Amino acid sequence: MAYTPSVYTFYGTMFMIWLVLRQFAERFAVLRFYYGQLSELLNITWVEKDMLVKCHEMLGCCCTTQWEYYVLQMTFLVIYSFVLSVCNIYLVVDSYSRSGTLGTYHYVYLFWIIVYCFFLWLIVYSCAETKNKAKKFDKKLSQLIMNDVTNKLINNKRIMHHYKVKFKDFSAMGFFNFDYPLLFSMVSTATTYIVILVQFSGRDDSQ
Repeated sequence: MAYTPSVYTFYGTMFMIWLVLRQFAERFAVLRFYYGQLSELLNITWVEKDMLVKCHEMLGCCCTTQWEYYVLQMTFLVIYSFVLSVCNIYLVVDSYSRSGTLGTYHYVYLFWIIVYCFFLWLIVYSCAETKNKAKKFDKKLSQLIMNDVTNKLINNKRIMHHYKVKFKDFSAMGFFNFDYPLLFSMVSTATTYIVILVQFSGRDDSQ
């Protein structure tokens, strides 16, 4: 494989994408950590629940701000990774169905398939687990409200307002949500596309 300027550009682009993804994942990892800490503090009886709810709302604002900054980049990367994954899988499957063997360059395709799938998983995992951590806090808070015999929590306006407001999904501007079902939908869609493409490729060969 000749290392032309376009090859260096491609690898440089992939390196920059990795830096953006790493920054995104690490920021959301920090948010998940503090969500987890707040959930643990709910178990401590002497901790002021109103202050925890306020901290949780501040974390929610941080999540929203971070997502507004990254939403366009992550949406592009998800679509980009999905399309290139499908294309590379098709090239590998089509070649193997024709000859029964794989060339050296096909293993390069397999490597990039793994890379693109990892990109997809990292983005979805970061969003889904952050949402799950936030919902875990809300679930524990609802249990405390149900078990509170003094009715102090239910009479607290801030806590009850927080209890009624749901955590917003990490959405790609309303087109789809960054959650685990997205991965299953992508696998299903990719399988359908690849089967159709391979079938049409086989028909062209027979003609």
